[in-house]
Amino acid sequence: MYSAEHLAERFADAIAARWRGGANDDSFVDWLEAHWTVDCSHPEPPDPPQAVSLLGGMPAVRWHQYDDAIVGHVVGRPGGCYWVPRRDPRPAA
Repeated sequence: MYSAEHLAERFADAIAARWRGGANDDSFVDWLEAHWTVDCSHPEPPDPPQAVSLLGGMPAVRWHQYDDAIVGHVVGRPGGCYWVPRRDPRPAA
């Protein structure tokens, strides 16, 4: 089962790997982008997120954890969110 902290950490690892110029394993980025939806059933709440992905000049992702999903709201990317079922059968690559 995924957690907000797990997704924030994997996101940070993927972005850092790109910056280091190492092997570009974009499997996590591709996996995450497959979870982008314009129909965000959980609008961002006023409560603080459980985790935040914040790296350099990249837009922040504010991760909120619910019983059914982890929802990532991207600062500066309106009109949707990452919606990852907590029990997604596909691995967070």
